[in-house]
Amino acid sequence: MKLPKPPFGWEEEPRAKLWITLVVLVVIGSGIGVAWWQLGESFRLWFAQKGTGTKASATDHDHDQDDDSYYTCPMHPQVVREQTGDCPVCGMSLVLKKRTEGGGEIGLVEISPTIVQTIGVTSERAQRRNLVKTVRTNGRVAFDERKVKEISAWVPGRIEKLYVSFTGDFVRKGEPLLEIYSPQLLTTQQEYLLAIKGHKQIQNSPISEAITQAKSLVEASRERLRLWGLTDAQIEGIRAAGQPQTTMTITAPISGVVIHKTVVEGMYVKEGTHLYKIVDLSTVWVNADVYESDLPFIHVGQKASISLRAVPGQTFFGKVTFIHYVLNPKTRTVTVRCEFDNPKMLFKPDMYADVFFNVEIDPNALTVPESAVIHAGSRRLVVHDRGEGRFMPVEISLGAFADGYYQVLDGLSEGDKVVTNATFLIDSESNLRAAFAKLMAGEKEGKGEKESVSDLSELLDFFEE
Repeated sequence: MKLPKPPFGWEEEPRAKLWITLVVLVVIGSGIGVAWWQLGESFRLWFAQKGTGTKASATDHDHDQDDDSYYTCPMHPQVVREQTGDCPVCGMSLVLKKRTEGGGEIGLVEISPTIVQTIGVTSERAQRRNLVKTVRTNGRVAFDERKVKEISAWVPGRIEKLYVSFTGDFVRKGEPLLEIYSPQLLTTQQEYLLAIKGHKQIQNSPISEAITQAKSLVEASRERLRLWGLTDAQIEGIRAAGQPQTTMTITAPISGVVIHKTVVEGMYVKEGTHLYKIVDLSTVWVNADVYESDLPFIHVGQKASISLRAVPGQTFFGKVTFIHYVLNPKTRTVTVRCEFDNPKMLFKPDMYADVFFNVEIDPNALTVPESAVIHAGSRRLVVHDRGEGRFMPVEISLGAFADGYYQVLDGLSEGDKVVTNATFLIDSESNLRAAFAKLMAGEKEGKGEKESVSDLSELLDFFEE
């Protein structure tokens, strides 16, 4: 009798688990083997270094060597020996160097003229100059809000005729904008004419009070017309004609461009209805966005210059008239308003402009090029070129930065030469030599007293490398 076959995969499952277990064990074993091999190689190299050092120290008195010298590997400067030999890392011959080159100054670097030329070392003298900082930012042209006029209806009525029928039209001061018919205005004109007629009739009256009252009535009617929006010339025209005008003409109060229009012919308007908005563009504003870091260099009355993309090759000059009191939290900028004359109407609202502010920081500032400064955390360094291939890093105190130069407040004198190229190479070599000088000096003072501690420190340092 045949037994039924087991379900599919039931026999393969234990075999698959076994294979997975074997693979995991092989991977873990390989990792342990590699780590053990690397540890063994590290111990072998360290003991080789210690053995070479012991042999060299045993023959210390067999060589005529200056106490201020040591041997090191050009490729592995961490290998330092008291006697000549081979590098335990790469096998190169050790070369002789001095612990404190340059007359005992730690950090001084001496480079041969050939190497100076090879690595491209260039120097420049620290000199005094008129330090002018140029703050450059973006701006946008806007109309002068003080030169905007809005024309609205002084009286209720109907628009009979439009002289300016589209937005963007240019009008001059005194030119007609529209004609409006108003029953109230017509009645007021009739009252004015009647007051004039009554004043004339009693002008020869012996009663002075009647004459005074008639004159007051004329002035009151005249003032009422003026309050309705009529000009003195229009009122005189009514008086000269001796009859009221059916429509009143509204004229432009300023010369400018119509930027808004809401009225059409035949439209009925109420008192206060907006009709036109006119702006005088003879002067414009440029609102520049200045970063908060540049804000201390900007003040009201300062000169400003702009260039427009619409007018390439030309520069226009104006002045700062206002600095906003509120910072934009999104852009971290403050709006600085500049005012410019616009006689040729080249500036148009909402145009983009490049804005420049030239700030004289110090007319006699001691400066060094930007490329000469090394930013090392909170410290600022330059490499002082002492001539004849000698270089020394010097810490300095910096002031403002402008046009590629830093202002030097302390650390250098006028005429000192500083390296402007390959500064990082020289500074790294200086730091390395200073560290080795301190290391060798410490080993010499504590030799024979803390051998075990020194050996342990060297072993830890070796593994850290």
